[in-house]
Amino acid sequence: RKLAEYIENKAVSADRAVPIGEQRRAALSPQQNLLWYLSALNPDDCSYNLPIAVEIRGPLNLSLFEQAINFIYEKHESLRTQFGEDQGIAYQHALPHIPINLAGHTLTGQHPPLEDRVKQLCAVPFDITRRPPVTLRLVQYHDQHHVLVWVKHNILTDAWSEDLILNDLWRQYNHLCGGGPYALPVPEVQTIDIVNDAGEPRLESDIAYWQQKLHACRELDFPLDMPRPLAPTHAGERIGRRLDPAIAGLLEQRARVLGATPFVLLTAALTYLLSKYTNQDDIVIGSAIAARDNLYLEQVSGFHVNTVPLRTVLSADDTLATLIGKMTETCTGAYRHQQLSFDRILHQLDYERVSNKNPLFQIMAILQNAGDVCQAGLHDCSL
Repeated sequence: RKLAEYIENKAVSADRAVPIGEQRRAALSPQQNLLWYLSALNPDDCSYNLPIAVEIRGPLNLSLFEQAINFIYEKHESLRTQFGEDQGIAYQHALPHIPINLAGHTLTGQHPPLEDRVKQLCAVPFDITRRPPVTLRLVQYHDQHHVLVWVKHNILTDAWSEDLILNDLWRQYNHLCGGGPYALPVPEVQTIDIVNDAGEPRLESDIAYWQQKLHACRELDFPLDMPRPLAPTHAGERIGRRLDPAIAGLLEQRARVLGATPFVLLTAALTYLLSKYTNQDDIVIGSAIAARDNLYLEQVSGFHVNTVPLRTVLSADDTLATLIGKMTETCTGAYRHQQLSFDRILHQLDYERVSNKNPLFQIMAILQNAGDVCQAGLHDCSL
């Protein structure tokens, strides 16, 4: 309950309006800076190319869909943002929108299979300094069956942004199908405005918190089934498990009784399990925070997610209630001090990085609550 109350209380309107600047250029946010560095270090790395594919079945009006696509590129500046470097300082620059001819982005035919086609698009590295790192394709199988494929570099987007962009696309298409006129979107606050308005944040309390919270922590000595490679390959598998509805209901009920959120309960359980596997009582895992507690940011597309460490020290005397209490305090502290980027957190620690694994932790617990990218629905079509 404490964590939920904190998040709810933080989601309030800003004290003042964020000005929309005439110059569409800004420095990078701390989160973007890390991805810029990684891209410069390994320009052929495609592991930060994020695809999304949406199947569209029904009589899609390609002319109106093209208009809707152009509206989205006008509205969401992140889709036309390019990156550069000036005297050693990285910056982002939003380009004017150039109208998109959807026919030039349409692929036809049954081969290769869709999954292979998406993998091919993802396997092409972006040079984020030459053009906005976005690839749009509409795969047309026949006039009643299309698949929209969008591949974006992570420096432009996060899960929250995908929800914003796609549902705006469906709503604009529905508006046009209903006979509504095409009009340019009203100028809105964008990521560049947020960065330019932020100024130099006061992070002394955040720095002090993370220095104290992570003092003398160490990585989990988690048993591996094979030696770790000398260089990361990013080759992995996705294993899905869906909780039985009855079990999910019991978890939510138990969380309410304990005054916690389901995320805190499940993360506490994961921490306890890792302690048993590693015979360690000092557990550090990671999590991702949407970093959109300002209502202006709720409607701004871009990469705003921050990674935070969650450190919990267990005791043999812990009960379920005390473990939940510790995890609540850990999560609440991380939310309160989320303004310090993960990269800057690492700079505060006496920590030696190695090139073949992520720093500080290899296991994360993440609540994906960004929303349904198909929530708005599509006129006369199914998504």
